[in-house]
Amino acid sequence: MGIGVDALPGFIKNSSVLTGNDLGQLANMKVLPNQTNVDKFIADNPKFIGIKLNEKHKFAKVFFKKSDVKNTFELE
Repeated sequence: MGIGVDALPGFIKNSSVLTGNDLGQLANMKVLPNQTNVDKFIADNPKFIGIKLNEKHKFAKVFFKKSDVKNTFELE
């Protein structure tokens, strides 16, 4: 069972870019990524440093299309 939509951070739940389906996919994750996972993702993908939240959410949709929900969450 996933973490549920209520456990998602507000900046994700209130996104003007992510759809209900996108939120559902994130809510199905068993755990939220920890800071170590997020730091590693950013180190491996420095192009995401300093971009606006809406732009990050647009990139997240690319990960959704690849069925890469784990990296979608770590992008935040």
